[in-house]
Amino acid sequence: MEDFDRMIRDIGDNIQKLIGQRDSAKRELSVLIEEKNRLQLENDENRQRLRIKEEQMSAQKMGHVIGSAGDLQSTRKKVMDIIREIDTCIKLLDD
Repeated sequence: MEDFDRMIRDIGDNIQKLIGQRDSAKRELSVLIEEKNRLQLENDENRQRLRIKEEQMSAQKMGHVIGSAGDLQSTRKKVMDIIREIDTCIKLLDD
């Protein structure tokens, strides 16, 4: 009978250990999910910054090629001016 009681206690102890391990795993999972979400947000922000930097760099390169100040607005204005000039030339050639 003592063996049976000891087996029951051991089973109870094992169940308590498993419950503790499960709770610990749940907490760890929660922490990992929060970290994943934080890193995902950070990654999205970094992608946005990279996209902006690439646009700025492209505008600077284009500005250098067409002779504008290099900022996005002046480059766009210069490109629009060039397009208008091309349109004018095409109209003159058509006439």
